[in-house]
Amino acid sequence: MFELIIIISLAIIFFIFLARMPEVEKISKKEASGLKIFFAKILSSFKDIRFKPKRRSFPILKKTKDLSLEAEKKLKVGDLEAAEKLYLRLAVVSPKEAKIYASLGRIYLERLNFKDAIASFKAAVSRDQKNGFYYYDLARALFRAERYTEAITCFEKSILINNRIPSRHFDLGLTLLKIKEYKRAADSFRRAYEIEPNNEKYKRLLKKVEEKISYKVLN
Repeated sequence: MFELIIIISLAIIFFIFLARMPEVEKISKKEASGLKIFFAKILSSFKDIRFKPKRRSFPILKKTKDLSLEAEKKLKVGDLEAAEKLYLRLAVVSPKEAKIYASLGRIYLERLNFKDAIASFKAAVSRDQKNGFYYYDLARALFRAERYTEAITCFEKSILINNRIPSRHFDLGLTLLKIKEYKRAADSFRRAYEIEPNNEKYKRLLKKVEEKISYKVLN
C-alpha cells in the first residue's frame, strides 16, 4: 500500500513537471526517454531503501531495554565511566525518559561534579514533576554545591509529594542549620524522629538543636 502511494505521487510529479515545461509538444523522444529513466531510478532507489536491511549503530544492544539494563548493571558495580556513556546514549534514544537523567545525576554527584549533577536532576524533574525522589536528589546536589536556599525549596517539594520519608525531613533540617534557621531545623528533626523513633542520630541532633535554641532564649 505504501509503495503504491509513492508510485502514484511520483507519477503526479512527473506529469506536473511535463505540464510546466514550455513547448511540451516539441520534446524529443530522447528527452522523454531520459525523463523515464530518471523516474525509474527514483523508483529503483525507493525499492532499495524499502527492502535493504538497515544497519544498526549498536548491533549487540539492539533494544533500548537492553541498553538500559546494561547501564544499570555498570552503575551497580561502580563502573561510572561506562555507565555514563550508556546513559548518554539512552538520552539520545529516549530524550523524554526522566529516569535516564536521574541516573546521570547520581553518577555526577558521585564524582562531585555538582554542576552537571544539578543540571541532570533538573532535567529529570522537568520530565516528571510528581516524582519526589527526583526533587530530593536535586536538593542533595544543591546542598553539596552550597546553594542552600534552592536546596530547601526542593527538599520541601519532595516532602509535599511524600511526607512519610524521614530522611527528607532530616536533610531539610541539616540545610536549615546551614542558614541558622534553628527553630525550623528542630521542627524538621522532630518530624523525622516521629516517623522513625528508633533512629538515634535523629534523636541526638534534635536534642542538640533544642539545647541551642534554649541557650539563645536564655541569653
